[in-house]
Order: sequence, then structure tokens, then C-alpha cells
Amino acid sequence: MSSNAKEVERRRRQAGGGHGFASKHTSTTRSLQEFRHRKEKKFLHNAALLRGYKKAMKAEGFDAGHGANRKRRRTTDDKEIQEDGGDASRSEGTVMSRKGENHKRPRKMDPLAKARSRADASRMEREEKQRQQEERHKMEVGKAQQRKKRYKQMTQRTKKGQPVMKNVISGMLEKLQREAGGG
Repeated sequence: MSSNAKEVERRRRQAGGGHGFASKHTSTTRSLQEFRHRKEKKFLHNAALLRGYKKAMKAEGFDAGHGANRKRRRTTDDKEIQEDGGDASRSEGTVMSRKGENHKRPRKMDPLAKARSRADASRMEREEKQRQQEERHKMEVGKAQQRKKRYKQMTQRTKKGQPVMKNVISGMLEKLQREAGGG
């Protein structure tokens, strides 16, 4: 190759016409283009979601928030307040806005209400089980004491080794009364 041909080849590479080092399709530019494409796609998706949200809020009668100020007001409440005269006495749950109008504060949704109610239900259930267990324990202790007392009476003996008839007869009488009362 002559020096003139080498010079032409060098200039062609510098101009970007060749497939040498200065190609515009490097991995860096390709990844940047893919990143921009993903960001644009995400932006369009979020914009569609926001439009849907605003449409749903308008259907519910709320003003969708604008920017960082996302205070929602019912549009029908504002109209009713203006019709009433706007100077009615403030009741519980009403708030004075900047313009001096009364309007009801929208009730905030409690994100933990369901979990809190489940926790309360399980706590009440645990307390009920504990109370029943304590009652069973008291009854068992009472029955054990009665058995011990009855055993002591029935094992009493006279000097000659015979059972004390007074205790045997009273035991039989108690048993008959229990059966008559329960049956």
C-alpha cells in the first residue's frame, strides 16, 4: 500500500465511515439508549395511571391533588356550604378553609384497621381461652380437695378397725342428694 492509500484509509476511519473504533454502536451508547427507552416507557405508564386516578377521584366527587398539595375536597360539600351562607356555626368534624368556608374534613382511611381488628379479635380469643382455663383449674382443684376430704372420712377407723359408720352413711346420703338434684 502506498502512503497515499494509507492516508485515505486513515481519513475514512476518522470520519466514522468505517467499522473501526469510532463506531456509533458501542455497548455504552446502546445501554444508554435502552435506559432512556425504559425511563420513557415508565414515565408514560405512570402518566396513564395518574390519569386513571384523577378520573376515579373526579367520579367519587373529590378534587385530585395538584403537585405536592394533595388535599382532597368534596366538590359537592363546597357547593352546599356556599348555598347555606358559609357562616354557619362550626360543628365537630368541620374545618375553616383559607377562604373562611366551612367544609367537612374527609375521613382518612386507616391502613392498619383490618390488621388492628384481627389483633383485637385474637387478643379477645386468647383472654377467653385463658379465663376458661382458669375456671377449669379452679374446678379441678376443688374436686381434688373434695376427693381428699371424702377419702379421709372413708378411711377413718374405730379402735377395733371398723369403718366409722357416721362417715359412711353421710357419704351415701350426699351421693343420693347429688343424684336426685342432678337427675
